[in-house]
Amino acid sequence: MKTIELKWIEDVNHNVAEDAYNGLKELIATGVFPNIEVECKDDTLYITGEKEILDKVVMKIQKAYVKYGQIMIKEAHHGVEQKLRIESFDDNVQDIFNHTLNDYETFKENCNGEKPTNYITTLGKFQFKFNKLKEAANRKDKKIIQNYLNEIEELSENYEEPRLKPIKEINEGKLIDSVALMVYSQLVDLGYKHSAQQMILNNIDYINEHSNDNPSELTDNIIKRWKRQVKKREKELENESTEHYLYNEEINKQLSNPSNWGIIEERLDKDTFNKKLSELVQTYANAEDLDLEAAYDLITGNDEIYEYVDSNMTIEDIMDKISAGEIVLENKKIDESFVLSPSELKKKLQRVAFKWASEKGVKYEEAYNELRKKKSVKDMLDFYSVDEIIDDLKKQRKEEDDELEDDI
Repeated sequence: MKTIELKWIEDVNHNVAEDAYNGLKELIATGVFPNIEVECKDDTLYITGEKEILDKVVMKIQKAYVKYGQIMIKEAHHGVEQKLRIESFDDNVQDIFNHTLNDYETFKENCNGEKPTNYITTLGKFQFKFNKLKEAANRKDKKIIQNYLNEIEELSENYEEPRLKPIKEINEGKLIDSVALMVYSQLVDLGYKHSAQQMILNNIDYINEHSNDNPSELTDNIIKRWKRQVKKREKELENESTEHYLYNEEINKQLSNPSNWGIIEERLDKDTFNKKLSELVQTYANAEDLDLEAAYDLITGNDEIYEYVDSNMTIEDIMDKISAGEIVLENKKIDESFVLSPSELKKKLQRVAFKWASEKGVKYEEAYNELRKKKSVKDMLDFYSVDEIIDDLKKQRKEEDDELEDDI
């Protein structure tokens, strides 16, 4: 026994299903189809019976009501592959449609109660997929796909974003819900009414860890983190724009998670290190509204930075340490027209080493250890610019290469 749904796509007057229901009741009463059950609800006809009988009933209805346009037919219960056939789809696209429809129906069923935090985002993904399927259908079949798009639009419009509920957990003996709610209130007052809740949810661990911070400073840090998160997400969305709508998200999660493969990378290779350091300089320049050269001087002027860059810390983690004052960046402009102090000489050597590392394609530490042993470099630090020292190093390397060629 199974149940099928019949729905007339072009039934603008909403009466065809009711007429078919009454006609089918008469056939059941007269014994033509004695072993079936029929119900009409929401312009949809539900028929329950054995498969062989249902096939005959459907043929009878299609013949009797052909003038009312195409009928959408599918199995009514969840968890079973849908039997709705789109005539203009080939077998491959039909399989894609069946898979998408099953996922969509399962998602709706799971969201009957409390909606997940990604409810609207997931509806948007289904909307994207159905739009692609609609593009692949012919004019007549587009109406079938449009029904699902209309339903998604209605679900989105009826969705009410839940109010932020106090967190009832206790962390080290302290209630953390009051801190989160206080930050939430300040965010709303600062004009982040529509995004305040998501800002809290995205940074709840950070709020818990800094619950004893000054409330205003904590809120400012949440705003800075949120801006970086938004920029990161915008970049991700640009990359995702080319993603195929049939991409299997579950497999992607498994393959893209290094922990599932047992991969643990303790140190960065030279290319990754240089790229990460450059990205940190760019991020800091954007956050503090500085030009790249000024940001570069500040970042490379702190010895701790190189250890953090060469660790598994993210750019956002390093920026958090800078914002919290755990990493102090001294805003000193080196006057290269006079003899430099020992600390200024070291900073200038670090700047030369960073550029030399990029030129040679090696890690910063390797370049720094090489240059600090060169007397010619030390002699030039007081009176020559970074670019002039780099040019001299290039010239020396070329002369060495020429000597090697002569020896050969």
